[in-house]
Amino acid sequence: MRIISFNIRGIGGPENGRYPRDIIMKEEIDMTCIQETKQTNITDEKCYVVWCDNNIEQTHHGSENGAEGILCIWNKYSFSLSKSRSSKGFIILEGKWGVKRQPTIIVNVYSPCAFNEKRIMWEYIIKIRR
Repeated sequence: MRIISFNIRGIGGPENGRYPRDIIMKEEIDMTCIQETKQTNITDEKCYVVWCDNNIEQTHHGSENGAEGILCIWNKYSFSLSKSRSSKGFIILEGKWGVKRQPTIIVNVYSPCAFNEKRIMWEYIIKIRR
């Protein structure tokens, strides 16, 4: 299982997709978790630019006011999604990983800066997991 995480600071430009794509291809990454997409809606076509392959699935939580935004992209033959949940600042993926179909939970977090907002977000994530 090879997962990589990026704070991409905006997925809009072609250069911002090229850097992760080079690493994803070189390291044979199975999943990438991207923070700060700065996009309200992300299409599969935009994900193909980052991944350079169409054997993917994705889920995202859009940005608000042109800031934030998080995205998970994975090789659909490596990870099989059974359930996802997202809110401002996080995406939780539940599914089966690899040939052995291991139960797996992935959490992609883009935490707020304010301590009180961080605490509220983490309490919410913990509540979901219970």
